[in-house]
Amino acid sequence: MENKLERLMHDKTNYKNHLKPYFDNLSIREITTKVVAQFKQSMFDNGFQLVSVNIYITLLKLIIKTVCPLTNSLVVRNNAKQKVYSVDMNILSDKKIAELLNICKKKYPAAYPVIYLSLSTGASVPEILALTWERINFEDNTIFLKYFLYEQRLVMNRCGSTIRKLKFDDNISGILRKKFEGTKPELTDFVFKFDSPKSPQQYIENIVLRGLSAHLGIVRLHPSDLQHNFVNMCLKQNVPITFIQKALGYYGLPNFIRIYKDLIANLDKGNYNPLNKILESKE
Repeated sequence: MENKLERLMHDKTNYKNHLKPYFDNLSIREITTKVVAQFKQSMFDNGFQLVSVNIYITLLKLIIKTVCPLTNSLVVRNNAKQKVYSVDMNILSDKKIAELLNICKKKYPAAYPVIYLSLSTGASVPEILALTWERINFEDNTIFLKYFLYEQRLVMNRCGSTIRKLKFDDNISGILRKKFEGTKPELTDFVFKFDSPKSPQQYIENIVLRGLSAHLGIVRLHPSDLQHNFVNMCLKQNVPITFIQKALGYYGLPNFIRIYKDLIANLDKGNYNPLNKILESKE
């Protein structure tokens, strides 16, 4: 794991190379969600990956929160009743996640597989929305992630770590099989389409997740929170960090740990003696 100095040097390099050229001449109040969306699009146009761009935006939000935490809508998501673990991370209890899925299945059935897939596989919502039927393999229950959807546009993942296969469970397999057999789509058709004038991303974020947050009485969820909760659930269940890192598409552990160090630290409680189980088993 990288130390604090190494993280600082990484952050300094990311700021100098990627954030400063775009945001240096703007005041904090001018850095709106629309401006950040334009920054994301410019990064995608230049071949940057979704994971990398999310790291840069997380750093941007951290800088804004540190300098002036109450003046920018990008970072104000706090609620006295619910702990938000980091700049852009809204972690739910196991009970709340179960409630969220139950409500989603009843109220937003078309979006349920998207929410379930993200929470169970670690795939991002933009990656799931970019899925076509030819990229779902029902024989081994896997999805092949090569693209992500951004502003009605398919963007190809160019990094080896972000082009990946993820396994889904029998529950979602049954739902997708039924959908495929019922609609008889072309293999190149998108798997997820919604009866809404909004784009798929806007529908998931502004209708589904906003509605679910209101029903649950929690701080508003964003699409990235689904991946964050996947990480948290895996960590609590002692899933190997390397598996989680690869599921999310991070290249190497340092970037993954930089984002999730707070969640990892939450598991570090008490003292551990690795000999205990070995010696107990011999008694």
